[in-house]
Amino acid sequence: MPESSDYLVVALLVLASVPTAYRYPRQAYHREMQRRDIQRNG
Repeated sequence: MPESSDYLVVALLVLASVPTAYRYPRQAYHREMQRRDIQRNG
C-alpha cells in the first residue's frame, strides 16, 4: 500500500510546516506591538 504511506508522509510534512508558518509572523507581530507599547508608555 504505497499510496496510503505517501499520503501519511505528505500529511506529516503539511502538519510540520503549517505551525511554523503561523508561529513566526505571530511572534514578530507580538514583538512589534510590545515595542510600540513601550515607546508609547515610556
